Amino acid sequence: MTSIHSFKSTSSDVINLQKGAPGDFMLEKSVKLLQGAAQTSLDVPDAVQLMTYGPDLGHDDYRETLAEFLKRHYKTPVDKSDLVETSGATSGLHLISSVFFGPGDLVFMEEFSYFIAIDILRNGLRRNCQPVSMDRDGIDPDALEAAIQSHSVARQQWSPTPLRPYWAMLYLVPQFQNPTGVCLLPERCWKIIKIARKYNLLVVCDDVYNLLYFPNDFTTEPPPQRLFAYDDKNDSDYDGGHVVSNGSFSKLFAPGIRLGWLEAPQRLIQSLLKSCLLLSGGALNHAMSGIITELMKNREVDKLIEDSKTNNQECCKAMLEVFCSRVPSVITQEPKGGYFLWVKLPDELSLSCSEFVERCKNDKKILIFPGDAYSVCPTGKERFIRLAFCRCKKDVLVKAAHLICDLILELKQ
Repeated sequence: MTSIHSFKSTSSDVINLQKGAPGDFMLEKSVKLLQGAAQTSLDVPDAVQLMTYGPDLGHDDYRETLAEFLKRHYKTPVDKSDLVETSGATSGLHLISSVFFGPGDLVFMEEFSYFIAIDILRNGLRRNCQPVSMDRDGIDPDALEAAIQSHSVARQQWSPTPLRPYWAMLYLVPQFQNPTGVCLLPERCWKIIKIARKYNLLVVCDDVYNLLYFPNDFTTEPPPQRLFAYDDKNDSDYDGGHVVSNGSFSKLFAPGIRLGWLEAPQRLIQSLLKSCLLLSGGALNHAMSGIITELMKNREVDKLIEDSKTNNQECCKAMLEVFCSRVPSVITQEPKGGYFLWVKLPDELSLSCSEFVERCKNDKKILIFPGDAYSVCPTGKERFIRLAFCRCKKDVLVKAAHLICDLILELKQ
């Protein structure tokens, strides 16, 4: 697989809508904030402590400040003791998957999912990835249970151990999903928890977009809650917990800082403490965690997140207006947060989504991803493309939307 980070425009007039990351105009703000916070964090008598190996789970100050930061945004309790420092969501996914599962173990995934997660789990870690159907409201719990029951023989042959207490894994992007942008309904969240407890699943949630909800869409109601909050420790059937929230500052601040967190049940954290990765290196990005702690304390990260949310909402709305005015049938759902538009190509087009992507690149100088890249089991019949509205400025995105509409209308003639 070609790395997403290798896609570079060959000329200034190429528009790149592939990468799900903050644009340079947002990262310039991050640079200035990081410069000031680094000076503050290192200009103290015990600054040398940030240069050594950190505590295995992360520095207490980072985890405590992170808990307060998340509590402000989630508007629900967050316990410092549930938090583990990571070097980003990819690091967190790899760590959890490696510690609790082995080659051939089952991983259930939304039928359309983050393509690098598919690659890590299937090709890197040799897990048995199985798709589960989804719709406008996220993964279908009934389809999940049916998929689980289709592997009843494997489940009957499994027996838990202290290091492997879960039969299988469920990988989800519950809120503002990548690539579709959908949010898992609360009633489905409850059903997922019941299923996870019933069948001994570990649900690993890629929660990197949760804080990036569009402000104007949630003025009278709270934003979608992370699935971890539904796995209540006070429930009679809690049984040690079945959900991990995998978070990152890559979408909130800057991907280059490589810093994130896991929010996990205590029995998982105790097993993670035995991981060779943590035993050897300690905290996974100790120095950077100290610097970002300063920015969480002075709430500069909060301000940057608000700027990002406002910018993303304006950019998404501008693209939607173009599509809805020219080819309204391609928009099946309007995102309320996150980074992506999931566009359905008209049925009249004879091209596959991959062929359409090639035409966009060659004819219109626009780089996008085809829907089959996100399919756990591609069929060649996928009719979707994914557009990132987070990196480019609004005028560029409007231009790109018009060019894509032009191509669709040309191909329909």
